[in-house]
Amino acid sequence: MENPPSILVTPMAPAMSAQFTRITFSNLFVRRAGPGSTELTVEGRPSDQLGRRNLTDSPVFDGRGPDASLVARVQGVATQMGDVRQLYTVVFQERPLKGSTLVTEGAMTEGSDEWAIYGGTGVFAMARGVIRRTFLADTSGGNSDELAVEVLCPVFRPAAFGSSSSQPAAKDISSTVVVTKVGVWGGEGGSLRSVSTCANFSLVSAAGRVLQIC
Repeated sequence: MENPPSILVTPMAPAMSAQFTRITFSNLFVRRAGPGSTELTVEGRPSDQLGRRNLTDSPVFDGRGPDASLVARVQGVATQMGDVRQLYTVVFQERPLKGSTLVTEGAMTEGSDEWAIYGGTGVFAMARGVIRRTFLADTSGGNSDELAVEVLCPVFRPAAFGSSSSQPAAKDISSTVVVTKVGVWGGEGGSLRSVSTCANFSLVSAAGRVLQIC
């Protein structure tokens, strides 16, 4: 009885192209002190403070001064483990983003660093992106950090989700936020091919083509 082949090559349709919306925020300020900010510190190991935790629920405004508008809240925990690492959720407070969230992780230093955005909900469902954080030495007014956010969100097909995309148009958001469309990623190209076998062969990819090497 003939043995089945050890390698099976199955033709597949081209991957579905995807469209994304890029949403960028600038000049956002976290206020860790003053009205509306809540923080709790849990001490770590006495010898080196390993495990020290700082729990925060701090407002984020669109400017430094007292007339700035509330945009979101940063909620989560930062833990001392060599470096300080944070797990924060950015919860938006005002329409049209109210209730939407961004999930972030990254280092916190007394300087500048980047936090990965690896998920979200609402307008930011399945989000990917980065938050660039700058530590503010001048904490006047309670401001402790300045944030710049760049996030990509997939545009969902109405047929798949029963309604049009919840992502806002640029005109619906304040000047702190810029919304732009990112063109189609990937293409509709590709074709089906038959791959014959020989005694010993391998499959490699070169310039978008699958090649058989005997």
